[in-house]
Amino acid sequence: MISFLLEEGVLTVGTLSGLFTAAMLNSFRVNILEPSVENIFPSHSLDNQFGNIMDPANQIIKSSSSGAVPNKTIKWQTFVRDFITWVFVMLCLYIFWKTVLHKYKKT
Repeated sequence: MISFLLEEGVLTVGTLSGLFTAAMLNSFRVNILEPSVENIFPSHSLDNQFGNIMDPANQIIKSSSSGAVPNKTIKWQTFVRDFITWVFVMLCLYIFWKTVLHKYKKT
């Protein structure tokens, strides 16, 4: 079964490592990038400035935002943990590929 998947190109290091790399990049986006951008350009102030809708019947300004201020703390420890996990998984994938899967591919 493994030899069939390898011959057809379904099971590759690129596909397996891509899954874990996408998760690590998502962790970077959520824990580092979004809080950094939120600190520079706070969304709640932008929503209040540009997202107000005037209700013509009651002359009351309704905000299109929910009013909740998002969390602006950068969680670099969480990202470092995810990065170390990613490095460990990449090392395990490399060892698994070189010792097990690469032998099946040669036959």
